[in-house]
Amino acid sequence: MGAFDPVPWETVEAAIGPPAAAVTDYVDRLEDDVYGEEPYAAVKVIHDALAANDVERSVPGLGDPFLVAYLLEKRGVIGPHEEGEYRSLVARRPSDDRIEELFHEREYTLWWIATLTGVHPSLVTYWC
Repeated sequence: MGAFDPVPWETVEAAIGPPAAAVTDYVDRLEDDVYGEEPYAAVKVIHDALAANDVERSVPGLGDPFLVAYLLEKRGVIGPHEEGEYRSLVARRPSDDRIEELFHEREYTLWWIATLTGVHPSLVTYWC
């Protein structure tokens, strides 16, 4: 591996741990409590729990609601609404090959990939 070759995500995760571990932990603990709730209510319960417990998390700004919604949707706890108010975050995730192309080959930044997919950069970081 050369000095400017990208570090594989597995190596990064082995060094610093899984992405957004605190957020994932709260989703693990509270997903049963929010099952069947509307997406807003379900995400708000977990987001409020993170804030109330002053959990230190690696997701900056308002990235954690995106990550919480993505995880809840991926697990089947919440889903897109027929009225179109909540649009699927799972469906917005590009394939691994497309992420590889955008990030490594085109050298797009996380915020630009987020702009292209319509999500918060923290969710792009989680996808990577």
